Amino acid sequence: SEPANDRFCDSVSVLPTGLAGRGGLEAIIRIFPNPFTSSFTIQSEYEIKEVKVFNALGVLVRSETDLGKETVLELEELNPGIYFVRVETEKGVVTKKLIKQ
Repeated sequence: SEPANDRFCDSVSVLPTGLAGRGGLEAIIRIFPNPFTSSFTIQSEYEIKEVKVFNALGVLVRSETDLGKETVLELEELNPGIYFVRVETEKGVVTKKLIKQ
């Protein structure tokens, strides 16, 4: 190869986009009860911009926007199993695992 066309990377920065560390955003967003049967509550210290619920295969099963700092999601129609709840606030995004009985 020609030196003028060579590309290299001097450094790489990796930033988490889905999960906050202990004591971070994950600690101030609560989702309960877990496991749940028909509905669950999301509480946050920050305004919740968007909530997306995915099944274990990664298929989006519910999406809600502009929910304030606390909301209840009714998901009685979902089959029992494992779901992932992605909560977006003005301070970042947290994804948590939730189990429906």
